[in-house]
Amino acid sequence: MDPYINNGVAVAANSKNPERAMMALDLIMEDPSYNMLVSFGIEGTNYVMKDDKVALPEGVTAETNTYPLDAAGFWFTNKSQYPSLASWSEQYIAHKQSLKNYLIPAKFNSYSVDTSSMKSEVANLNTVYTQYMMPIYGGNIQDVDQAFKKLEENAKKAGLDKVLAETSKQIKDFTANH
Repeated sequence: MDPYINNGVAVAANSKNPERAMMALDLIMEDPSYNMLVSFGIEGTNYVMKDDKVALPEGVTAETNTYPLDAAGFWFTNKSQYPSLASWSEQYIAHKQSLKNYLIPAKFNSYSVDTSSMKSEVANLNTVYTQYMMPIYGGNIQDVDQAFKKLEENAKKAGLDKVLAETSKQIKDFTANH
């Protein structure tokens, strides 16, 4: 599952019960029965399982369903737990399954660079970026090769090597622990 930082959900900083809020989010994200409840509604009323697929109950249509898919706006739920929908073609279901062979976990979703030991260098690099990179991006440069050389020279003077070394160290430490 993607970490919570990747889905737009947060517990308010002034929450009276942040632990309870997190427990509720964990249930919705991790427990398939809660995930199905907030996404599809009440089984037997808003949906039924037919041949391991989500379908509408007998006599219920998309127009008359009192809790259609994602009605409450739980867009952040763990959709990897969803069973197939009865309305999907077998070709689509097979394609959706095949995509799982291509997906790999994003190792760095929860990684954040600690710039405390390189604040000056980061500030200097931001200035270099604005002064030398923005004109390149804007297409305002006659000699692009020369502009990139100048950008590289000034980035090195601004502390690029220190930032790269420190960031590489942090990434190495992060990957060793995750």
